[in-house]
Amino acid sequence: DLSKSDKDEKEVICYECNKPGHIRPDCPKLKKKDKKKAMIATWSDGDDSSSNEDENEEIANIAFMAMEDDNKVYSSSLSYNDLQIEYNELIDVLDDLNKEYQLLKKTAKDRAKENVELKKYILDIKKNEGLVEKNFALEKENSELKIEIDALKKTFSKFSDSSNKLDKLLGMQRCVFDKAGLGFDEMNKVQHFNKLLDRKKKMVNCNYCGKFGHVSTNCWFKRTSTKVKRIWVSKGTFPTNAKGPKTFWVPKR
Repeated sequence: DLSKSDKDEKEVICYECNKPGHIRPDCPKLKKKDKKKAMIATWSDGDDSSSNEDENEEIANIAFMAMEDDNKVYSSSLSYNDLQIEYNELIDVLDDLNKEYQLLKKTAKDRAKENVELKKYILDIKKNEGLVEKNFALEKENSELKIEIDALKKTFSKFSDSSNKLDKLLGMQRCVFDKAGLGFDEMNKVQHFNKLLDRKKKMVNCNYCGKFGHVSTNCWFKRTSTKVKRIWVSKGTFPTNAKGPKTFWVPKR
């Protein structure tokens, strides 16, 4: 019977690896391919009012871990205290990670704010560069204007000096009617040039109207009476009273 069972076992073929001696659920190739970990934990919850000594003495948790690796199964048992320690450590790690996350979040927020400030600072720098260029241009123009003003001042100074020299030169010259230095009393007897010109002007006679003080080209009568024809006659040949006396002759009776 044993030989018959061995023969039947050899005739069994696995559909996974196509090898005899086992079936597909027992195939080691399938087990290696589908490695998985299973954890079964059972524990008993004690009463909350029980003492700490009872909790320490009582095994609250028995864990069985089955690991399939090369058809080997391992088992281990953990107490409640060990699990509590592991849990507390994980909580501490989580708290540390949360603190680090909050710190990184605050740092990122600060960096974003700093980025906005830097962008604004860059814009201000660009505006200041434009103002600097404009200020440089104004300073250059101011320097050129100062040079031009200095040149004008020098020209004006030369002109003023020349004017003063001309005034002095004219003041040093004597008029033709100036008799100073010959014993002539300048305050009482000197005749001013303007008075002589006025006197000469009064001596001018008009050939058109016969009046003094102007010539015929500037005669007012000539301009206003262009339609009247004037003829020249010698004095005494033309009767001044052509109409005669106002009385008339009547024969005596």
